[in-house]
Amino acid sequence: MILLPIGHEQSTVRRLPVVTFGIMAACIVLFILSGHGSLVSDDDIKLEEKAAEVFEYYWEHPYLEIDDEFEVLVYGKADAVEDEFGEFADEIAGMFPQNEEVPSGIAREQAELDRLTDAVLASRDEHSFFRWGLIPADFSVVGLVSHMFMHGGWLHLIGNLLILYLAGPFIEDVWGRPLYALFYFLSGCAAAGAYIAFNTGSEVPMIGASGAIAGVMGAFLVHYHQTRIKFFYMVGFFWRGTFDAPAWLMLPLWLGEQVAMAVLIGAEGSSVAHWAHIGGFAFGLGGALWMRKSGVIERYVQPKLGEKIGTTVLERPGLDRALLARSEGRHTEAYDLLATELKGHPHDTDTAELYWETAGELERQAEAVPLMLHSVQAQLRKGEAEAVCSIWNRLVEANPSIRADASFLLRLTRLQARRGDHEQARQTLRRALMNAGVSPAPGLALKIARLGQRLDPAIARATLRGLLQRNDVPIEDKTAAETLLGQIVNVAEPPETVQPITDLEELPESIPLALD
Repeated sequence: MILLPIGHEQSTVRRLPVVTFGIMAACIVLFILSGHGSLVSDDDIKLEEKAAEVFEYYWEHPYLEIDDEFEVLVYGKADAVEDEFGEFADEIAGMFPQNEEVPSGIAREQAELDRLTDAVLASRDEHSFFRWGLIPADFSVVGLVSHMFMHGGWLHLIGNLLILYLAGPFIEDVWGRPLYALFYFLSGCAAAGAYIAFNTGSEVPMIGASGAIAGVMGAFLVHYHQTRIKFFYMVGFFWRGTFDAPAWLMLPLWLGEQVAMAVLIGAEGSSVAHWAHIGGFAFGLGGALWMRKSGVIERYVQPKLGEKIGTTVLERPGLDRALLARSEGRHTEAYDLLATELKGHPHDTDTAELYWETAGELERQAEAVPLMLHSVQAQLRKGEAEAVCSIWNRLVEANPSIRADASFLLRLTRLQARRGDHEQARQTLRRALMNAGVSPAPGLALKIARLGQRLDPAIARATLRGLLQRNDVPIEDKTAAETLLGQIVNVAEPPETVQPITDLEELPESIPLALD
């Protein structure tokens, strides 16, 4: 069965994940330079050829003693060849006469076998895995660092880089580049320590970035535990598909699998460094929990990060805390923080969008409408035409009976008309008339009528006739209303068919466009 993560809900970061991409590039470059870009590397070919010479010679002389170090290299333990060929070697040795000449001949043969095994061991030492891998029995600081960038094949490399690509940029975005780079290195060291602890004295090199990446996975679980991850699965050749599952379920299951494999199979029975995965993940999980509990990220990292990103994060720590809370799945806390930020910065379209999106995730959009209405009015004054129209449409969709200041609605109507959104402009104009009340101010009523003269003559006539029937309207406003009404009636339809609409409830729900 194949189970492979291929994506998740998080899709954006605030800046380019330089550290993550740099690690990926380093792994690819070193993989190619080490000669492992082909199906079989030159190192492997040379080592196999030398080993084949040893086995060929030993098969012809099975009574000889083979070097223990060679056996460890090939079989993983000493005396493996003797266990496999011991009885046959004894039979062959018994066929030789016991005289003084034979031992000298055997000595020469043993020297030749030793020379061949020494050549294999020399090829091993020149092999990139042994030069740059982490060998518990021969620990080196160089190997501690370099093993994190070495890989044994394309599948090994691509699998690790895919996981790093899915998790790394988002932890780098929350923690910042320096802290993330240090954390990645320490995760790799923790993974190496776990591997050495359970493979003491082993001469088998460990290579690969998976231990360090496991640390990033542990941090991802802390910060993005609610995120749904998409997986591809394939059972056999015919049953395949995808499914989504939350990080809080799948990442602990993966860790449990690693523990089970490490305990049941053991270090010698598997070519996968399960304990390295466990050590890296445990370090990443514990480190991320500690930093979250101590407040290091919120108090120190994010303010400094805000300076480098060039946003207002440093001046608005509340917005920074909201972004962090939302990234960690604490949507209720993020909603409250964003509400506070939007009250103080109503013209900020990004904050408004984030606040509305968070409200939708919590199914609190109806509650969020008043604050969003205040924000969209501020944005209209600032001239954010695109954002204003987009947000207003969503507000109306969430609350069709939404009420707003008539003056604002008139400005919004003009904006929609200039953008060519005539149907939306007519609906907004109708809403402006309804929200103006039964007896709107004469100046406001004339503005509605003038807009309606082009957009919706029926609303214009209703407004003007209502204005003319009132006793509190100054004579100059009535004169202007009569003049405008005459123009509308003469152009739009014959006077005898026009009926006054004194009750706003009599306005039709949908009025066809008269003039476009």
